[in-house]
Amino acid sequence: MADATWRRLLRNAGYLLGGRVARDGMGLVALALAARQLGPAVLGQLVLLQSYALILNGLFNFQSWQAVVRHGAAHDLDTDQGRAATAGLLRFGLVFDTSTACAGAVVGLVAAGPVGVALLGWDAQTVYLARLYCVVILLDLTGTWTAALRLFDRFDLLAIQGLVAAAVKLGGVLWAIGHGWELEGFVGVWIAADLAGMLTSALLALTVAARIGVLGAPKAPLRQVAARYPGIVSFLFTTNWHATVRMVSKEADVLVVGGLLGPAGAGLFKIVKQVASLLTRATDPLYQAIYPELARLWSAGEHVQFRRLLNRSTVLAALVASGALVIFALWGKSAMALVLQPEYAEAHRAALIYLAASGLAMGSFAFHPAALAMDRPAESFAVLLTCTVLHFSALLPLIRLWGLEGASAAYVLFYLAWVGALRWRLAIHMNEATGEG
Repeated sequence: MADATWRRLLRNAGYLLGGRVARDGMGLVALALAARQLGPAVLGQLVLLQSYALILNGLFNFQSWQAVVRHGAAHDLDTDQGRAATAGLLRFGLVFDTSTACAGAVVGLVAAGPVGVALLGWDAQTVYLARLYCVVILLDLTGTWTAALRLFDRFDLLAIQGLVAAAVKLGGVLWAIGHGWELEGFVGVWIAADLAGMLTSALLALTVAARIGVLGAPKAPLRQVAARYPGIVSFLFTTNWHATVRMVSKEADVLVVGGLLGPAGAGLFKIVKQVASLLTRATDPLYQAIYPELARLWSAGEHVQFRRLLNRSTVLAALVASGALVIFALWGKSAMALVLQPEYAEAHRAALIYLAASGLAMGSFAFHPAALAMDRPAESFAVLLTCTVLHFSALLPLIRLWGLEGASAAYVLFYLAWVGALRWRLAIHMNEATGEG
């Protein structure tokens, strides 16, 4: 059982990792080309526009997949009853995703002027671009589509969404450079890439759902679905708050850096984050693949196997992160100067510090999925909220003290606190479940 679970985890993670490597490779090339074409200041404007949309999306879009996977992992899709139950859960998630996406888009349209002008010094054209970007928030229903593909065990198809988006972005950047486009054109490319990925995930999920009989299965009323899973609404809200706070902690620092160091500083910090995120992006496939496995093991009472899978995956990820940190310390600066421009290489030290935080994130990638599988989303959220407050309490003074390096150091502080606190809580619950507490 344990070996079968591990093999399935590695297979699914392999699908996603292969797609992620190709996607991120194209994404890095697209960003590097855009950076060379636009320069740090204009690139910083593009980054701030994207961060504005991402933060609003994180604040409002429920991304229901975690709750749907948690409650749907036990259903047998080979039975009519299992397919009907899964169809009801997916419909439930889609209603939440649609309503919150609409709310987020409306708020984004209204808030772009006051927020952009007062906090970021945007002119009327930039405010217009921020409002245009809100179409991404409106159409982001990927929580439902990715939940479906995870439940159907079609991780091979999950990888395709990112590939399509990255290919559209890279092709769009090449076209924009060839035609001498400026900021407005690159914003259009970024929006088109996001929408292409969303459309792809919807088509793939609906196709597989129709093929296995979930799309045509009878769907219970939403009230009945909520009654069947009494904890699903609170789970949805708690995981949404968690995702919201996590998004704010990951994206708002760009706005803070932009406010203190200007658009050029924001552009450099985006490069720092993009380089360092190679580690956490590598663990995203493992994150997505391990959550259904942990949920199944915990639901089945296989607590010893649950602990073994958690520990095994943590050690493996930590070893990879350590090796990547050493490599970047030795050759990262030369690589940044070669791939981007020499002026971007000055951010190497900040990227190295940020990469240390990403290494902590990589080693602990399974902690939050484990908390969700244990049905402890509130505890994971409490830890995240506390550590986020610590992060932003340190961010402003550290930026004023050390500039970009200070912003990266604040992120290291966040992860040191988060890893220690959440691991402690997980150990308590695992010991209680196995009778070792």
